[in-house]
Parts: sequence; C-alpha cells; structure tokens
Amino acid sequence: MSGAVKVGSLLLKSLGQKPGLSSLAGPACRLHASASSQAPDRIQCTLIPGDGVGPELMDSAQEVLQQMGAPVDFEEIFFSEINHHASCSIDDVMASIRKNKVCLKGVITVPEASYTGELMGLNTAFKKNLDLYANVVKVRTLPGVKSRHQNIDAVIIREQTEGEYSAIEHESVKGVVECLKVVTAAKSYRIAK
Repeated sequence: MSGAVKVGSLLLKSLGQKPGLSSLAGPACRLHASASSQAPDRIQCTLIPGDGVGPELMDSAQEVLQQMGAPVDFEEIFFSEINHHASCSIDDVMASIRKNKVCLKGVITVPEASYTGELMGLNTAFKKNLDLYANVVKVRTLPGVKSRHQNIDAVIIREQTEGEYSAIEHESVKGVVECLKVVTAAKSYRIAK
C-alpha cells in the first residue's frame, strides 16, 4: 500500500486532536501495512486500533513486540462505530482477519445508539462473526499489594453471543416492543466446557 500512513494517537496528538479520527475526511479503512509483510518467515497480523485509549494501547503493544524482535507485521485497519465515516466496513475487517488468521484489537467504544439504527452494534457483530463466545477475566490479588480483599484467585467466564447479545426485538402489538434473550443448550454447554 504505497502512500498509506500510520494514523495513531501520536499523529493525532501532533495535530492537536483527540484520538478518534472524527475530523478526518473520507474513509481511512486501511491505514498502514508494514513494508516487510511479504517475508515468508514473518507473521501478518490485522491490527484494529479501536477508540479512546485503544490507539495508545495498540501503539504500546506494537512497540513491545518490536523491541522483543517478534517477526510480526501489522495490517492496520480502522474500525469504529463512533467514527463511522472513517471506519472500514465489517466485511473488510473480517476479510483481513480471515486472510491473516490473527488479529490484535483495541477497545471499540459502544455508543448508546447505533449510527445505522440497528440493535446489534459493530463490536457485537465483530464477536459474532468470529464466534468469539467467551469473555474471560482473571482476578488475582498480588502478594505485598494492599487491597480490600486478600487471597483472591478467580476466573470469570461470560458467554457473549447469546442472551443480551442476541439483538432480537420486534413490535408484537402497536407500541409494545419485546426483546428476546435467546440462550441455547448448545452454547451453554460450550461455555461450560
């Protein structure tokens, strides 16, 4: 991709703007592709900077991998629901991830109401398209760190493609909208495994 530039939090700061690209005109779908991505011994990774602190976190992650000497090149794609005019389509994002088979994704802000008016936001659609069904959070107290609770070592696992994520609503009677939280046995067993 000749002429493409990396648009990250540092560039936006130098322009006096907050991260988010809302002031850039036109879609900036593919922002950056590493020049050495053709080498067969290197890993091509889709990088989605995200919103808010996402670009800064992804800049730091790239720097850590670079300092480690990891053979990773990034195909950076902008994907956002709050900056929808600059965002790639979900189809473009999925094509990049399926091609590269690996993705590093920053935080994607979920607005109160979708720009398109659809009930399912881009972040949920992203997870559903890739069948990213488990949200796993590890919680552990650290020795020597003062905290309210001691000796905590837990893992919280939440299914994130069904229930509230089903995004199924309909107007059953004029003025009455029902929202269904679909939970299937198959997906319940899968998350329990």
